[in-house]
Amino acid sequence: YQVYLRLTHVSEYDARVTADIVTMASRVDGWVTELAVREGDMVEAGQVVARIDDRIAKLKVEGLKAEIAAVQAERRRLQAERQRVANMVAAKAKTRASGVQATEAARAALDADILLARQELERARVLSRRGVATDKQLETAQAAVQRLESTRRRLDAERLQAEASLNEALAERDQLDVIDSQIAALDPQEANLKAQLAQLELAAADYTIRSPVPAVID
Repeated sequence: YQVYLRLTHVSEYDARVTADIVTMASRVDGWVTELAVREGDMVEAGQVVARIDDRIAKLKVEGLKAEIAAVQAERRRLQAERQRVANMVAAKAKTRASGVQATEAARAALDADILLARQELERARVLSRRGVATDKQLETAQAAVQRLESTRRRLDAERLQAEASLNEALAERDQLDVIDSQIAALDPQEANLKAQLAQLELAAADYTIRSPVPAVID
């Protein structure tokens, strides 16, 4: 029978099986808090093999998320402030522009009244020289012209004041440029924080060691 086996079978005294060996390790240092497998266990691809203490990494991630949320909240606050300033400037400019137009209209109407009053004064002077008009009529015509001219000077001052107020309201638009620059400054800050967050989240994933392939734990 032994001779028969030698003639019909291949035998080997030191046989080995060839297989792939995958060595796993984490890219971060730390204490192993969980070893989820034992030697000889079958694992699937992606199955957790071990966990490393990741509390500090999680705290850093949460801290960066809080900073990003603060930047976003500041952007919303500045946008609301910009809208408020824009509405305020528009309202002031509209109101004060109306004041300028009103004084200009009153000035134009007053010019016509002054022209008429001067014509009446000149007519009164001619009549006074002819002895037709009395001195009282002449004085009344002169007083009317003086009163209207005084009113015109007052309107001129009011118009200058209204124009100054309008220019002051328009100058407040500069605040919008300041707010816009503050909002723009938040963009690179947020982008930098998000890049740091992505890096930390990638590093946090290294605290969990997973099997890359279906295999047997050795």
